[in-house]
Amino acid sequence: MKDSTRVVEAQKELIEQLLKNASSGESITPDTVYQIGNEVNRKLVGGLIEKIMLPGSEIMGYEHLEELHNRSKAGESCLLLVEHYSNFDIPAIFRLLERRGETGTAIADSIIAIAGMKLTVENPVVRAFTEAYTRIVIYPSRSLKQYEGTPNWDEEKQLSNNINRAALHAMIRAKHNGHIILVFPSGTRYREGEPATKRGLPEMDSYLKSFDHVAFLGIAGNLLKVTDTMHHDEVTPDVMILNASPVQSAKGFRTAARENATAEDLKQATADAVMQQLDDLHQQAQAVRRERLASLG
Repeated sequence: MKDSTRVVEAQKELIEQLLKNASSGESITPDTVYQIGNEVNRKLVGGLIEKIMLPGSEIMGYEHLEELHNRSKAGESCLLLVEHYSNFDIPAIFRLLERRGETGTAIADSIIAIAGMKLTVENPVVRAFTEAYTRIVIYPSRSLKQYEGTPNWDEEKQLSNNINRAALHAMIRAKHNGHIILVFPSGTRYREGEPATKRGLPEMDSYLKSFDHVAFLGIAGNLLKVTDTMHHDEVTPDVMILNASPVQSAKGFRTAARENATAEDLKQATADAVMQQLDDLHQQAQAVRRERLASLG
């Protein structure tokens, strides 16, 4: 396997082209929470993913994503909950779907990810990669905490309310118009040795309550290792195995998850059940990934 290299060093020409093509601004307002993907940059990022994804990469349970897509086309609201390891998770999902031909590309085109503001406003390089894919931008509650007790608290609180209200309206429109809504339940990328980064957010309870159907997607493999600074994340060729669950009732999953929880822990119980489901899928995918890596020598 090739050595890891920082994304800004390994892909200078690509990054220059992405930045040249970039169109979104540095700030997010309630009027700009719905960000349409940049098709030119999507192709460029997809080309990079194709180069660094090793042979044997695939989507297990692809037929479940087909079913989710068909249900969304029929006007039923569909949620895809996904493990999160790197900022190349979504590019890898899209590329593996596109490999499936016309139907897979249609599934990819229907996906809209819920993304935190950090990906859009923090760094122009990160933003250039992120804007390749259609997304709805939210103001995460954990980002607001840094302003507690500061003179900017009232202003930021109001901004977060306005942005999240607009994002909710955008999501409602999208989920009833043939789009699959993709959410990372942990709200952040997993960092080894930091178990809190793999803890599900209680907001998952509200998501499941408001959708008809849900599928889960476990991920084994990582093409962009997390570092302290996003634009210094390390590109790492790897076998990517995605593992999709059967489609199920979102409300039914939520009800089962909350069945034995105490009143004060209901939402976290739902989030914990989501993460357990994803971990089960991850373990299955990881076993396949290890076999594929071993076969590569």
